[in-house]
Amino acid sequence: MTPRGLARVLMSEHPEGVDTDTLFERSDNAGLDPQKVDEALDALRQEASISKRVLSVDGLKVVDLTSLPSVRTRIVGSGYWVSDKERRRYGGSEYLLVREPDNEHDPKAIAVYGLGRKVGHLSAAKAASLASLLDRLSADAYRVTGAGADARSVRLWVDLPRVEALRKFTSAPS
Repeated sequence: MTPRGLARVLMSEHPEGVDTDTLFERSDNAGLDPQKVDEALDALRQEASISKRVLSVDGLKVVDLTSLPSVRTRIVGSGYWVSDKERRRYGGSEYLLVREPDNEHDPKAIAVYGLGRKVGHLSAAKAASLASLLDRLSADAYRVTGAGADARSVRLWVDLPRVEALRKFTSAPS
């Protein structure tokens, strides 16, 4: 049995948490290092706390903003939506921005989706500067570029249209 395997068993047997005595006894019985089992428990708890939200683009009105001058900025809150491993899968060179006017924390919130999976949000300051401009376009989502996780970092980046460029784009006749 591996530390992760024992951690799964312990989590299922003790959903409220594993006490230290049980951790040490079960690890010793399995011939495993209790610290490794405890680390595996922590990793499983983190994975279990991740929320998943998927977006289907079929039937959505998507406005392509990739041709506008942009500035690269970090996607925030990724740890709540995707694990480190999933960042490599869902992060990439293209993202969709989706307004969240009903967001309980921030009515100007803008979520970021990669390959249909929510990977985080724009910072509150960035969202505040773009929300009203995106709302003028009356679309369901906005296509932008970005950068995903790589061997050096799990950070995800999005290329946001510059405010002045987006302002011109929204006022141009369609």
